[in-house]
Amino acid sequence: MKKKVLLNTILTLLILAVIAGGILFAGSLRGWFDKTADTDSAVVTGLSGSVSVERNGVGFSLNDGSALRDEDILETRQGSYVTVRSGKNSVVFNENTEAKIISAQADELELELISGEIFVVLNDGGSFEGVTVNGQKIISHGTVYSVNVQTGSWNIYVFEGEVEAMGKTVEAGSTLNVVGDYPGKGKLSASSLNEFNIENAKAAAASRNICFSVETLDEVIAQREEEKRLAIEQQAAHDAEVIAQGGTVPVQTTTTSTTAGNSASGTAASVKSCTIQIRCDTILDNMDHLTAGKNAYVPANGVILATSTVQFVDGETVFDVLNRVCSYAGIQLEYSWTPMYGSYYIEGINNLYEFDCGYESGWMYKVNGWFPNYGCSSYVLKDGDTIVWCYTCNGLGADVGGSVY
Repeated sequence: MKKKVLLNTILTLLILAVIAGGILFAGSLRGWFDKTADTDSAVVTGLSGSVSVERNGVGFSLNDGSALRDEDILETRQGSYVTVRSGKNSVVFNENTEAKIISAQADELELELISGEIFVVLNDGGSFEGVTVNGQKIISHGTVYSVNVQTGSWNIYVFEGEVEAMGKTVEAGSTLNVVGDYPGKGKLSASSLNEFNIENAKAAAASRNICFSVETLDEVIAQREEEKRLAIEQQAAHDAEVIAQGGTVPVQTTTTSTTAGNSASGTAASVKSCTIQIRCDTILDNMDHLTAGKNAYVPANGVILATSTVQFVDGETVFDVLNRVCSYAGIQLEYSWTPMYGSYYIEGINNLYEFDCGYESGWMYKVNGWFPNYGCSSYVLKDGDTIVWCYTCNGLGADVGGSVY
């Protein structure tokens, strides 16, 4: 009897030791016992949504105040954002961003941006060499800038100070656009900024002298909100006209999409909606440049598809919706896969192609009033997005409200 009790006691102690060892291992991995994180290591703050880290081959979710370590791989998911603070400096991660932390020391933060977008605010006044993209170091001096990495290309937007990269110096109000191994400088305009850059630039403007005023940035936001409001009104007017003529308003159904690696299930919980419009009204002012015989494909009002509501599921892209709506409405669509950019390129819609109305002509898209600087199959949709496909004839998009880089 005594031997049995002794064995049970030993077994219990072994189980407790295993549990304690597991807790110690998990705690050490996740930084539960770090006491000097705030001063010695870069930490995550302002965490929103689901942000994960891979550490020593183990993945787990981060919490506000978590300390980072060398070799951590940080990843934000759709709808998630986080700020990494390193001393007086901060790096904000946009959603769908992945980066490897090379050095997590508070005064020597270094990271490799693998994909996605970050917004960097440097307050210590010194030289900062903490960001690397495709093996290229970005050197900055007391600067406010953002970096965006897509397949086959990456961009730097400088809001204050100077940045050095790819052998070029980029001043405030300028951009560096790198395609493959070829860098090109351009002018930064407020209209070219996405919502992530605008919100972070506004926050920086409160204490820094960046190249845009808060008023200018607010004007861009107001213009986009107005465009979205008009899209909703146009959809309602179109539906009312169809009903008045005795028709019915079609409801777009969702389909399972596997385009460009995306897959989604059409469950009720994941179904969302957006609006889409296709127009070529710029051609009406440039008919003398239109390829012979193409006038038959240009509607009198320049609208190929009136603003229409389309349902989609999580993970679908602008390309998925365009492809589906064109098939549904019987609109000709031709596209090709571009391996360098990992995205589909729209060659023609409704038999109107690139260069059909001048050497600067072709199709562009915007979402919520913003022209993304990457392919349509890389833009993952959110509920309520408004998509407009428009044909540009002059200025490489300038005539449809796009920015010229």
